[in-house]
Amino acid sequence: MKMKVQQGIDPVEFKDNIKNQSLKQQLLGREVYSRVQISTEEISKYYEAHTQEFDRPEEVRIRGILIYTEKKSPLKFPRWRKKPSKSFRRREAVKNSMN
Repeated sequence: MKMKVQQGIDPVEFKDNIKNQSLKQQLLGREVYSRVQISTEEISKYYEAHTQEFDRPEEVRIRGILIYTEKKSPLKFPRWRKKPSKSFRRREAVKNSMN
């Protein structure tokens, strides 16, 4: 809650918003979601009719890059910290320009 105050958000207003969101979800669950029944067959038919909407290009996510530095501290190579992100942006720009 301290963080919300530091960000300039009124704590009372914040609590009221959370309460209202919770009440809306409860109402939707009780009055709408509990009445909607969708069969597995309907889901399959929808998917088959809209497969293009579910297609996404393959992607790879990198969490880190390890570089062998012959037992030297990475702190001795501060310029390496920036190079991967710059080169990655360059490669992405070239790749996007080709598409």
